[in-house]
Amino acid sequence: MSILYLTNKYYKLEKKYNTIIIKDKYQNTKVFPIEKIKKIVIYGKKSISSQIIFELLKRDISLIWFSKYGKFLGILDSKRHINPTIHRRQFLLSENKDFSLNISKIFITSKIKNCRILLYKYNKKYNIDFVSKSIYKLKEYIEKINISSNKTEIFGYEGNCAKLYFKSLNYFLPEEFHFTNRSKRPPKDPFNSLISFGYTILFYEIYTTIEYVGLNPYISFMHKPRKNYPSLASDLIEELRSPIIDSIIVSSIRSKLFSINDFDYLDKNKAVYLKNKSTKKLINIFENKINKIHKYHFFNKSFRESLLFQAQSLLQAIKEKDYKLYKLLIIR
Repeated sequence: MSILYLTNKYYKLEKKYNTIIIKDKYQNTKVFPIEKIKKIVIYGKKSISSQIIFELLKRDISLIWFSKYGKFLGILDSKRHINPTIHRRQFLLSENKDFSLNISKIFITSKIKNCRILLYKYNKKYNIDFVSKSIYKLKEYIEKINISSNKTEIFGYEGNCAKLYFKSLNYFLPEEFHFTNRSKRPPKDPFNSLISFGYTILFYEIYTTIEYVGLNPYISFMHKPRKNYPSLASDLIEELRSPIIDSIIVSSIRSKLFSINDFDYLDKNKAVYLKNKSTKKLINIFENKINKIHKYHFFNKSFRESLLFQAQSLLQAIKEKDYKLYKLLIIR
């Protein structure tokens, strides 16, 4: 099963028999059998026929739409995976202080452990004093989080960890990609632009996986639910940011796969966004990473398979009302 990413603004989509035909402005065509498509991700304005929309809904294939700069616009989905019984139990557990607190600790400590491992990997060669101290400090915060009695305290420790982590990453980037701090909406520099775009791709990979296993993406345990926002995807993305997105961004920059010429610099709000042609490059790097096989709970799995396994383990934890059944992902 494959995922179609459409970034070229001139693409036009048509359906013929059991295939989807993609045409560019020169009428060059690519043909994809519909049964081999898992989902379609579109960036920018594209022409898409009602026949295709009908076929996607019938076959339970998701269509995710973003602006050309990666702002999420919406999802077309058949909603066949909705299970009211599971959603009700999920909601009740989200209101359960013990369950939500303890599974939040798992999400955050897993995230920080993966951040430490990535910093250790890069610092092995350079032995930078600030980074070494940060790695040790992150370990101390993990210990504090494990004995925390409320989520407010946990988020405070997480914020401190994020500052140390991103400040440490700066040491491993070439000067033109140095950044002052993490900026999101909008990203203010090339590094933050890459990170934000990568997180967005991963976020909606998680969103569709959550729906696929039958969970409600809008009912979360760690992040506070808010209108029109799939906060459960925010819960699950935490431990995956570093091993999947941060690692490919830092590695790509250091390998000179991106330069400062890959970005649009907007005067209006001082925002920095990936150019259209550069989004394709990052999407390809992401797909290579998420399909890469790694060791996961004594099994060899791709990161995409691991993500599905995690969502399924969260489903099991909800069914059994036992947060210990959730399978965290720690890189090696």
